[in-house]
Amino acid sequence: MCGIAGIIGNINENKILKIKKMTSMLFHRGPDKSRVVKSKDSLLAFSRLKIIDFSDAAMQPMVSVDKKHVLVFNGEIYNYKELKEKIGNKYNFQTKSDTEVLLAMLKLYGHSCLNDINGMFAFCLYDLENNNYMLARDRFGQKPLYFSKKNGSIYFSSEIKALLVAGIISEPNLESISEYLNYGILDSKETTWFKNITQVKAGEILFIDRFNKIKKQKWYDLEKKDFSKATENISDKKKFIGETFMKVCEEHLNSDTKIGIKLSGGLDSSTMLASMEKNKKYLSNQCFSVDFGSRFSEKEWIMDTAKYFNKKINIISYRENDFLKDFEKLIYTHEGPLGGLMNCAFEKVYQSAREKGIRVLLDGTGLDEAFGGYRIHHFLYLRNLYSKKNSTFNKSLKDYSNQWNVNIKNVLYDIQNFSVENNYTQDSSNFSQKNFTTKYIQSLSKKNINKDLYNIDNFHKNLIDYIVHSKIPKNTRIKDRQSMSYSIELRMPFLDHRIIELGLSLNEKYYFKKGLTKSIIREVMYNKLPNAVRLGQKRSIQAPQDLFLKSPKVAEFILELINSIKFKNRGIFNIKNINESYKNFLIEGSKNTFHIWQWINVEKFFNIFIDQEIKKNIKIKEIEIEVLN
Repeated sequence: MCGIAGIIGNINENKILKIKKMTSMLFHRGPDKSRVVKSKDSLLAFSRLKIIDFSDAAMQPMVSVDKKHVLVFNGEIYNYKELKEKIGNKYNFQTKSDTEVLLAMLKLYGHSCLNDINGMFAFCLYDLENNNYMLARDRFGQKPLYFSKKNGSIYFSSEIKALLVAGIISEPNLESISEYLNYGILDSKETTWFKNITQVKAGEILFIDRFNKIKKQKWYDLEKKDFSKATENISDKKKFIGETFMKVCEEHLNSDTKIGIKLSGGLDSSTMLASMEKNKKYLSNQCFSVDFGSRFSEKEWIMDTAKYFNKKINIISYRENDFLKDFEKLIYTHEGPLGGLMNCAFEKVYQSAREKGIRVLLDGTGLDEAFGGYRIHHFLYLRNLYSKKNSTFNKSLKDYSNQWNVNIKNVLYDIQNFSVENNYTQDSSNFSQKNFTTKYIQSLSKKNINKDLYNIDNFHKNLIDYIVHSKIPKNTRIKDRQSMSYSIELRMPFLDHRIIELGLSLNEKYYFKKGLTKSIIREVMYNKLPNAVRLGQKRSIQAPQDLFLKSPKVAEFILELINSIKFKNRGIFNIKNINESYKNFLIEGSKNTFHIWQWINVEKFFNIFIDQEIKKNIKIKEIEIEVLN
């Protein structure tokens, strides 16, 4: 819903200029109005995107009625109406906003109230009486929060760019970059690709005392929850899943502006739409999708769902020229690497939604991770059956082979040669960058492969790893940054903790019945979706990344990049092996193109953020400054 920023400690005129620059850099996140609240010890800034309660009284930074607390908050509290009823007359509310409900909850109950909040958020709460601060982030990191310490002051912001214009040095963190290259790790730790910039981790609180000393505390930790006794009572569970989907989706429709839907041809976004049908009056009639053409088109399934729910569908085409036009801009927007070609294509989806006046879009992220939606999950389940010599293995092997269109002998070979030393992607292939990076870069990686994740009795730990480390952290960064670059708030109902924990509470056999991933959801959605969508298997490859990366125009772009002097002098890449590999790829193709994707993402990151200083002389927007007495 907005952008937030702040400087804590040693406030002077120079810091006021810095906070204005920081706020101006966040204007795309909140183009409606900006404000800074100045106190003796801090500057707190807010750039607003109006979603709930358009009144000026709901503007931030918000000062409590008793003038003892100030809140600056990015996100949405979806159950704010219910929480407000519970608070009752314990707080004298002045607005109809969710911001004031969060402020009241924090004043009345302290940080323990976060357990009662359903939402996505990153905030700073300033306690004027005790002269301390609290920075916090939601359970799964849907909303970002970065900070840095410089000359005794603490700087924080929704985006890294705002910290850079405040004078934080743009120095690359080669350890983080090496972990991405060697293991595909992104955003799962507090470190970033910038040496002097740290992120508040998902489910974490930072307490800052009057001496600017920081104490960290986890307030939500999925890895510490016990899912070892997954439920066997499946009939009651299916009913509860359907009811929970509807309750959560209803909460996510709280808005004073129209809501659109990102609709793919898959099960997840269609399930989301079905779960909102009883509350469809809050939705606009607009759905947005992307299409790559040829064999990668999901248009048939997209049209089926749109027709089933009588929605107007906007299908936007994405081609190689769009990729070349967008790529550099996207690296700047995302402040790091992109997840894949599909992320690039969403650029035109957000652009189209904005042109149609949509300020909120709904996204189906979450079900794949919690309900076993990826091929790697299915493969690990099959491997577990094989290792345990389970009597259902042969039938399950045949089902797997049919659903993923792979040869049974090849599947058996992969199972028998499975190694915890490999890096497996979500389509169950594995990759290694060892041939393409220098020994120095390889030596910087601190990650120890968690062999326990692949233990036959730890299937749920692998799902949790996708949520906490491997998939969701980078997904939330990418989705937040790209949608907000178009002043669009992206909501992900299925990344609600109630749904995530519900998915993880199942016995693993209920994820892959009849060879289908997320099979229990398909049962829950019986008679609620077109069968072609409900029973359609997840496509392993949803975007033609390999075709794009070998097309003549893109190949020219890549060859120019990997043959540049700067690329050769990084000390990161094995130039000879990279050139040979890419030339072979252009002739023979490759099952997995992630290694190529990594090269161009890393090099463009350096081009934009390291080789040249991010512009500091930006145009400062009109920003209101309020001084606290």
